[in-house]
Amino acid sequence: MSETDLRKQIQLDLSVGNCRLFRNNVGEAWLGRAIRQQDGNVLLLNPSRVVYGLALGSADLIGWRSILITPDMVGCIYAVFSSIEVKAHRGRHEKGQNEWCEAVAQAGGFSGFAHSIEEARSIVDAQE
Repeated sequence: MSETDLRKQIQLDLSVGNCRLFRNNVGEAWLGRAIRQQDGNVLLLNPSRVVYGLALGSADLIGWRSILITPDMVGCIYAVFSSIEVKAHRGRHEKGQNEWCEAVAQAGGFSGFAHSIEEARSIVDAQE
């Protein structure tokens, strides 16, 4: 299964009940006045670089999982930031992705790498 197909399946499977996950595209693009050339190329006048996504290394799927705080902690429901980096079976972990995952976990969020729907479920259920 491709990484894209797996990401879509994980997003659909986990975005129910107390969990919501959204696609986080990370990258860069160029904006400017586009002039189409006869050869099919596009000339971009006054280009400016646009970087998008939460941060370099941020995960494919981000969102929250709501948790119930115990009565001694007021009894309110809070949303805990959740971050899942989807990898195909042989996908490698980039340095920035490892750093992002560790930072989210250290801050108290749910974070991890998922190679399957089961792994993704365990990431957001691990701290119940």
